[in-house]
Amino acid sequence: MHYVASRIAESFKMDLFVIWSEDNADKLIIRYRVLGGGDKDDDGMGSIEDIFLRQLENTMLNSVSLRGVKDIRKVFLLQHDKTMIEDDGSINVRKKEEWVLETEGVNLKTVMCINGVDFKRTYSNNCVEVFNVLGIEAARAAILKELRNVIKFNGSYVNYRHLALLCDLMTHRGSLMAITCHGINHADTGALMRCSFEETFEILMEAAAVGEKDDCHGVAENVMFGQMAPMGTGAFEVVLDIDMLKDAIVDHRLPVQSMLAAQVDGGMTPGQVAMTLYDTNSPVWQDGVFKGDQASFSPLAVNGGDDGPSFTTFQSGWGQTPTRAYAMSPGPQYSPSSPNIVFGPEQVLGG
Repeated sequence: MHYVASRIAESFKMDLFVIWSEDNADKLIIRYRVLGGGDKDDDGMGSIEDIFLRQLENTMLNSVSLRGVKDIRKVFLLQHDKTMIEDDGSINVRKKEEWVLETEGVNLKTVMCINGVDFKRTYSNNCVEVFNVLGIEAARAAILKELRNVIKFNGSYVNYRHLALLCDLMTHRGSLMAITCHGINHADTGALMRCSFEETFEILMEAAAVGEKDDCHGVAENVMFGQMAPMGTGAFEVVLDIDMLKDAIVDHRLPVQSMLAAQVDGGMTPGQVAMTLYDTNSPVWQDGVFKGDQASFSPLAVNGGDDGPSFTTFQSGWGQTPTRAYAMSPGPQYSPSSPNIVFGPEQVLGG
């Protein structure tokens, strides 16, 4: 009785005078009197006082908390394995169990201030309250933890980077953003990026009505136009370094006239001829004849060896292609680009 009466008196400060009966009395009664009520001169004051007393009664029954924490309706006592952090920084899950309180209802700020509660290990699955109490970084960690728990509960797996990117997007403004049209479409981005998510017609009509401009700095806008976005490999341009070009090594052994002739007659791509690592003597066309025995096309072919490669040249007017005579498959060969020309295994053009 003393505890209940003191809680009532503490809730209403100096407005009530409270007296109570002893704990061993037949009827446990608490009496209170409103201080500073004034004189009852008017006849209508009685009804007003009745209404006031009923309101005061409802306030006592619904607002005054005798024990516990506000907004926490039920508490469950469970045993969990204790996780210990050793002196060397390693995490060890010991078999020693500890008692953990799980609550129905949330009041994180009040619970963290209760004596005997380890505030460093107190957690709430209400991400909005975590944001209001601990800040945006704690809210990001709480969102990530809840997402992983939901996915892991069903036995599925999603890479950490996808979930981390989603949590970063939801919290990068410094406040929580919903992944809906009410969150994403109210961001400070271009109209094309916003319309690519939801409410396409409404966003484009509003942008056209006010003459909104879009600089196309995002990914969605550039995908719509079929061009590279200014990020990643598209965020830079190749610039010629003149100073490094002065120190470039040029192979003067390549015959310039033969290169130009090959570009004109053989249809080669204009530019410097690039040799492979095993090509010690680049093949050269001399007087319309291909010198195949001077070229090495694989590590197994020795330049100038006894078993030199033999080639047969087909001069068809559409370019000259060196082929091995003994590498032809049996049967007629049809080239997709040849104008109805058939080469058999024994047929050699000009032979």
